[in-house]
Amino acid sequence: MAGAPKSSCIVLSLLLLAAAAAASPPPFLNSSLPDPSAVVADFHSKVSSSRRRMQQSGGGGGGCMTGNPIDDCWRCAGTDWRQDRQRLADCGIGFGRNALGGKGGPIYVVTDSSDRDPVNPVPGTLRHAVIQEGPLWIMYAIGGSASPTINSQGNRYIAPANPNAKEVTKRVDTAEGQWSGWNWRTEGDMLVNGAFFVPSGEGLEAIYEKATSVDPKSAALVDMLTQNAGVLGEPR
Repeated sequence: MAGAPKSSCIVLSLLLLAAAAAASPPPFLNSSLPDPSAVVADFHSKVSSSRRRMQQSGGGGGGCMTGNPIDDCWRCAGTDWRQDRQRLADCGIGFGRNALGGKGGPIYVVTDSSDRDPVNPVPGTLRHAVIQEGPLWIMYAIGGSASPTINSQGNRYIAPANPNAKEVTKRVDTAEGQWSGWNWRTEGDMLVNGAFFVPSGEGLEAIYEKATSVDPKSAALVDMLTQNAGVLGEPR
């Protein structure tokens, strides 16, 4: 029996491709933004509205209005955000307004900072969370005992009047024998009103020099570096 004409095979193939295309939505259909300028305009509108409401309320900091629509969203909700954490997903604005992440999914608590087995990560690690198929609301329960590294350069720290709140990045509930090995370094920082920083670990050793090829400037130079910044005072 003779085979089907080549033209029939081509037409059939095209019909099958068309049917498959109709059944499958175009990639990124739900995440594309046909009018990015509208998103920017909406962002500025929300910020301006938040600032106006803050000024109308007195702007003294006593109310929930902050001038930041994201903060206003959870501060003015009337509920305790710690008991309703997933509501925070609704507070996004701008291009991240639809990035709802794990809203509606079960809460997954990261309790293990290790990454010993990338192929078969153990429960409790961040890697195990991100390979799950369904959405998860990821929270961290890892404190300072994870040996953090702080490399503070060219910052200005102004301590409050409270004599018990003068130390920058204070170590809490950790013995000195443990935190003495943490790599905490300060360089070119301005410590104002009694603020102080307790370095530890490698301190000023060469381990930090490999991280940058440009020496940080002191925070004392900020005024000089920004003296001509701002709006131009002459016609443009």
